[in-house]
Formats: sequence, C-alpha cells, structure tokens
Amino acid sequence: MKTLLFLFSLLTFQSLWSQNTTNNIDDEDYEAPYHTFQVGGGGSYNAMINKYGINTKFNVNLSRKISFGPEFTYYFGNTKSTSPDYFYELNLSGSLVELGKVSFFGLTGITYQQAKLTNISPYSTNFQGINLGFGMQYRKDRLSMFAIAKVTSSNSNLWLTAGACYYFDIEALRRMMNNKYHLNKRTRKDN
Repeated sequence: MKTLLFLFSLLTFQSLWSQNTTNNIDDEDYEAPYHTFQVGGGGSYNAMINKYGINTKFNVNLSRKISFGPEFTYYFGNTKSTSPDYFYELNLSGSLVELGKVSFFGLTGITYQQAKLTNISPYSTNFQGINLGFGMQYRKDRLSMFAIAKVTSSNSNLWLTAGACYYFDIEALRRMMNNKYHLNKRTRKDN
C-alpha cells in the first residue's frame, strides 16, 4: 500500500510538473495576479485522533500553478487525550483545474506527528508517511479561501482543513531575481 501511494505521489508530481512546463499561458488568462509567497491559516480536524485544531502554512509559489512549503497543525486535547498533538508537514501542491476564480488542486508531501502516547509519557516524534490530498480554493486578488481533504499513507489518517491565505511579494527579492535571472518582460520592436 505504501509503495502504491508513493508511486501515485511521484506520478502526480510528474504530471503537475509537465503540465506546468508545457502550458505557456499569458498573464491575461488569469483572474488573480501572481505573487511569490502565501501565508495562511485555518481550522483542522483529524479523524484518527478525533481532535480539532488550528493550521498555519507558508508557501513559496514556484510558478502560477505549483507551490511548495511547510505546514504546522496544533490539535487541542480532548476527553480521551488531554495532551495536544502537533503535526508538521512539507507539501508540494499544484493546480489541476482552474475555473475563473475557483481552482482545484492536488497536493503531496511528508508528515511528522509529535504526540504523547499516554498523558504521563514524554512527547515522541513519529513519521506519519506520505500524504495525498485534494482541495479547492476561491481566490480574489491577494486573498483566498481554501478547503483540503488529505490522507496519510502509514495509517489512512483523514484530515480536513479549511481556512484563508494572503498572497504577497517581497519587492527587494523580486527585483534581485529579475536582475539576476533576467525575468523581466521585454517588448519586441516592430520591424
């Protein structure tokens, strides 16, 4: 099962990468402007541990369709386990379908859990496996609202997350990248 999920992750990444590199779409075809970074947060539910929590994430947009970055989720204690759980992720996500301001995306990454096995034991860190998920977002200019459902490979752990993101640039970094890699657009002279 783990091998199958790993192969599916690689296949998903490969298809997203090839789709991104073969589609040469002008800026005018997109509703929202491109920004290099996104930071967000929201609420989360984990079915395996039956806990609710808060989620934060920071992504670097590698292109208009692919982003990469860490996520952190803090799950509150409940009546079964009074100690909180922490989940750390490193995800790669890519847009699959865009319908105006609504887009559907897939994601894959790795997940670690830090939790107490009993209320008196120390915290231990466990590798939860590769996660696969799908989501939807509605984006308007610099803000977006998203909903994600994902599953981890080691224990079929279902997560549901919903929240909001803010897109931004660091202007000095953008100028440096444009100057170093000549990313600025040049117009052709009509002959």
